[in-house]
Amino acid sequence: MSDPNRLPANFKSLYRLFLRTASASVLHHPRASRNLRRRWRPTFDDAARVTREVQRENGYESGSGTRKGAVEWLKLWHERMDNTLEFLYTSSHSRGIPNLVTRALSFAIEEERRRAFAKLYARTTWKPSDPQAASQHLRKPKNVEKRKEQEVMEYNSLGALDELLQMAEATSNLTLGTNTVPLGRYVYRRPRK
Repeated sequence: MSDPNRLPANFKSLYRLFLRTASASVLHHPRASRNLRRRWRPTFDDAARVTREVQRENGYESGSGTRKGAVEWLKLWHERMDNTLEFLYTSSHSRGIPNLVTRALSFAIEEERRRAFAKLYARTTWKPSDPQAASQHLRKPKNVEKRKEQEVMEYNSLGALDELLQMAEATSNLTLGTNTVPLGRYVYRRPRK
């Protein structure tokens, strides 16, 4: 009897093929490849979870609607991943729109990570011996309002980008990954509708 937590070989092969194709789509640039891997990894994690659920004999009854729904979801996911692989392959061979999209996704992920880390590690140090720094430290209300406005703008811009990507996914029947923002050791995933 096989281990229920072990993924099938075809799933692992698909993930390795995706990694090679994503890397080739950005001309094997290490940082861009890593960014694309981060973008699509949650999608593969979700598919692995559903695959494990389908594999478990005790998880579902053989004719239940939940199992049929999971199998249909996996079938749709595999079809979308085939289209995604085709998109990435086209991106690796031509310098047209697919290449521009993959490069833009990579840049967007990198900039979002930089912004998140700058926000996380931006600490103002207060020096009690410096009276000018102390007076600047006390003038926080304006900065707080400005920061809130900036956070709202960032959230809205990321939401607009996510909506644009979801529309592109729907029209092309492919997957463009999930927006993940690392915050220290935690990862914030914007919920998908």
